[in-house]
Amino acid sequence: MRTISLTRRSKKQPLHIEAPGCIINITTGLSDADGNAVTHISISASGDRYSGEPAWWIDGKEGEDGLAVRVVQDGA
Repeated sequence: MRTISLTRRSKKQPLHIEAPGCIINITTGLSDADGNAVTHISISASGDRYSGEPAWWIDGKEGEDGLAVRVVQDGA
């Protein structure tokens, strides 16, 4: 496993990760309308697939302390 630390110096510079079947973007240093600090995380199932390959989709489950997400390929 590789650890990447986003610090104040990397403020508002998104981290872009391409993994099998998905794209993950993490942006730090944001704030909401009330001034609360916000980290935005988006996960998109890969829409770019070759003809005939199974599609990817996102499956998630919310728990007491977070959200668990799986990116699953049909038929895999």
